[in-house]
Amino acid sequence: MSMIIEVPLSALETGAQQQNEPGCMRAGVHGQVCGRPRAEGSEDCEMHRVWHLLLPQEFQMLPYPEDAAAVQDILAQMLAMLLRGQVSLEQVRGVCMLGRVLRANLWS
Repeated sequence: MSMIIEVPLSALETGAQQQNEPGCMRAGVHGQVCGRPRAEGSEDCEMHRVWHLLLPQEFQMLPYPEDAAAVQDILAQMLAMLLRGQVSLEQVRGVCMLGRVLRANLWS
């Protein structure tokens, strides 16, 4: 026994339009574009939108710590900022502790 399900063409077109919308264009450390669906009213996905909302202005260049390369980039940038006198040793220690937690959680 076979079953036929009618799907209105307008529903199919709406789905195709949503799939063709560009996703988050934030590039990771290796240059790969995120591509996750954009958050409503934003050019970024929810993850990147929240990350950059929470960061103070002087840290906006730091990538989201989603992989080992991003964490390494964050640590290198923090070291450079420390050497230029833009951040305190205590701030760098905090970021290094975060790196340890990420390593334990993401790559164990």
